[in-house]
Amino acid sequence: MPSVFKSVIATYIAFQLDLFSGVRLLRSPSAIPRGLLCRSLVLAVSTLSFLIARVRLMKGGPDIFTVNINPPLALDAPYRQLSWSYLIFVNSWLLLNPYSLCADWRFGAVPLIKSLIDPHNLLTLVTFSTIGVLGWLAVTGKGKIHKLLVLALALLVLPYLPASNLFFPVGFVVAERVLYLPSMGQCFLVALGGFAISRKIRGTKLILSIVFLVLATLHGLKTFQRNFDWQTNFHVYSSGMKVNPTNGVLLTNLGIEYAGMHNFTYAETLYRKAIEVSPDHSKGYGNLGGLLEALGQDEEAEESLMKAISFGTSDDTLAKLIETYEFLIKTVLMKNESKLPRALTVLDDALRHYPGVVTLHSLRANVLTRLGRLSEALAALQTASNAPRVMAIVYFNLGLVYGEQGDAKRADEAFRNAIAGKPDYYEAMMELGRLRYWNGIGDLMQAENMMREAYNKLPKSFLAPFYLGEVFVHRKKYPEGKKLLMKGNSRSKGTYRHMLYRLGELHLELNEYTSAVSVLEKVAKLDPQYRDIQSLLQKARKQSRR
Repeated sequence: MPSVFKSVIATYIAFQLDLFSGVRLLRSPSAIPRGLLCRSLVLAVSTLSFLIARVRLMKGGPDIFTVNINPPLALDAPYRQLSWSYLIFVNSWLLLNPYSLCADWRFGAVPLIKSLIDPHNLLTLVTFSTIGVLGWLAVTGKGKIHKLLVLALALLVLPYLPASNLFFPVGFVVAERVLYLPSMGQCFLVALGGFAISRKIRGTKLILSIVFLVLATLHGLKTFQRNFDWQTNFHVYSSGMKVNPTNGVLLTNLGIEYAGMHNFTYAETLYRKAIEVSPDHSKGYGNLGGLLEALGQDEEAEESLMKAISFGTSDDTLAKLIETYEFLIKTVLMKNESKLPRALTVLDDALRHYPGVVTLHSLRANVLTRLGRLSEALAALQTASNAPRVMAIVYFNLGLVYGEQGDAKRADEAFRNAIAGKPDYYEAMMELGRLRYWNGIGDLMQAENMMREAYNKLPKSFLAPFYLGEVFVHRKKYPEGKKLLMKGNSRSKGTYRHMLYRLGELHLELNEYTSAVSVLEKVAKLDPQYRDIQSLLQKARKQSRR
């Protein structure tokens, strides 16, 4: 909760205390104290000032949340309001009985109210009636106990109001963090209730003491146990699964944890279960797609990532959606050159929806460059470079296009601009090193060191070992070059034809004809017309028969 909002709550509590005091004074024949009026005026002005500051922080209005974040938004009145009101009962019950605590309550964890005769409405009615009775007693009663009741209700109700959906929809269903301050009010109420009972019914002091001791012990044990649930993300999501076993968010997050522990089989099971129980959960599809790509199942990965994109507009930020596009294009589609037209189609469709996103224009230029359509790629990058803040990736792709056009000077400048904008841009460093090495620009050893650093920093890139491997082959260091080319081929899952072609040439150079045939046949399968693959394959087959 932002600090300015806490200040609003604190000021509002003080204002309400004065307000309740004022109500009682208005009912009395004596004049209202001047000090009370001054204090109330100061508190009212302070509250208004804090609220104005809060509205300014919110840029004039509340954040807009989707139905996946706040499910009752999908309902019409009065069912939306009834569902939000039922959440007040859920939170009240968690205060009274904090047994079913969970990190996420979305995706059906709390039922929506879709009928006026839904029995859940009775629970809501009981909750509001109880609060109403306590409020009436606080306003109409006299004595110290009623003043404390005012404070207890203020602590119970007022801090919860910003999370109640009363003023604007909030970005969660149920959240334990919004109950911290209300729990203080609840403790006041329980203590006041015990005190009132002990005064009205004699002989109950010992019994109440035992009851309070048991309650304190049970809640203390729950707090102790809950601390273990918050040790790690894994423990948080595992404990949440015990409460809401069909929550898509928890299933996905737990799958991420298992994937991090290299238990990919169970991670995949959790991802699939997440999208089964929550068919429009984009994060589940996105993580499943990433896992399938890592397992070499590119077709299924592409399908899953496309679904993540189709559902992503409903519950993801634009930045997350663009990140999914980038992963799909760069990691899944672009490593297989036969998929480049498909990548271009996906990007064209994306740009129809998000024409102002620089990253998409830059990715499109990258694909066009790989397809050899350099003039179109340059036009796409010029569009991207007209953005108010040119991103490093735009300079990077400009460098690629200029390099393909043979303009080494402009390519060198573009790559340097990319690195200047993003010092840890190792892909740009790798391309700059390669450009300088093969064009004889500057210190060749420094160029090689750039490629080495990129290789060490990019453990998943298939181009990093390929570029460095070509350098070793050029310097007649065949064993090292072969090792690097094979590593690059492994990372690309054997789909990058140029690397396969160079590896086949190296096998021929080393008189490894059987291996050469095997590799070159893969190139011919990917693209039968690629360079002189047919004659080179025929030569390798002829040599292997000797």
